[in-house]
Amino acid sequence: MEIVFFSEGNQHTRFFEPVLNNFIEKGYDVTLITLDENDNLIQNKNLLNVKIPKNNIEKINILKSINADYFFTTTPGLGHSYFPKSKIWPSSKRPKYVYLFHSLVSPNEMYLSNSFKNFDIIFSPSERIKANLSFLVPNSVEIIVSGYTLFEKKENHKKIQSPGKNVLIAPTWGDKGLINDINGLKKLKKFFYDKGYEVVIRPHPMTLENENLISKLNHFNLDMNHEVDNFNFYEFLITDYSGIAIEYYFFTENPTLFINSSKKIKRKIKKHEKSLVLIENEMREILGNTVELGRDKIKIPVVKDIEKAKTFVNSFYNKESSIKIINDYLFKN
Repeated sequence: MEIVFFSEGNQHTRFFEPVLNNFIEKGYDVTLITLDENDNLIQNKNLLNVKIPKNNIEKINILKSINADYFFTTTPGLGHSYFPKSKIWPSSKRPKYVYLFHSLVSPNEMYLSNSFKNFDIIFSPSERIKANLSFLVPNSVEIIVSGYTLFEKKENHKKIQSPGKNVLIAPTWGDKGLINDINGLKKLKKFFYDKGYEVVIRPHPMTLENENLISKLNHFNLDMNHEVDNFNFYEFLITDYSGIAIEYYFFTENPTLFINSSKKIKRKIKKHEKSLVLIENEMREILGNTVELGRDKIKIPVVKDIEKAKTFVNSFYNKESSIKIINDYLFKN
């Protein structure tokens, strides 16, 4: 059994690392294709096959020549020119393409059109996301509810004791939204600083590619860690529409202050999707409070209904283990 994993870098490998390790332990032939020469998984001594394309042309050539049973990735957009499927012949040697989610938002607005339609199998974090996906992919795509792979770390999650009062701001990335509102970020920093809080900003990995914006953010304290390990260092989270709010509550049960800024919309939903209640919209009413800077009074967030919040967040958690579901489904024969 030959299995290939494709990653854009550490910000993605962390979502499939437990799946990859499980396959290695079971003796499958595993190859990692990563665009990051500093990818943490390269240090895995049990991972013998690693390919690091030197440029985009080499990446495309490698992807077009894949010969394997399964191809795993957390990168959407399969089948586009920048992310082609295998072209080898006979076609029976081409892999089945498997998608793993790296964010807990609905796929209907915050992903580009056709982001998922060319996969063979999609492991969905929840029944809710599976239902959302049904509007976006053909019936030939198998959607299996597995739970969120990142939540496999729950049992090993370390609670870091904070030496003081700390707040984490972790917005979505894009041309609009909270991360681009420097004045708004300054206002939040001052408000909470006056109340004795240290305010830290965690830019999204894609935001780090915007050198101009990062130069402006350097005036703030920045947290470049993209893991969940230090979530407990912060008393609460501030974000806009990022699915990090669900991850944060899962590991800490602490609230989020949602800022009512411009939502990153990459795809306009169709008429038949209008009735959908999107996850990134609903969480703002469940996991804390929402304010609009310049209009509403900034406040420390609270979760109004703790049981409702737990039920909402745990809908993405598979106690049986998402890794077991994935393994059993793919290799049941």
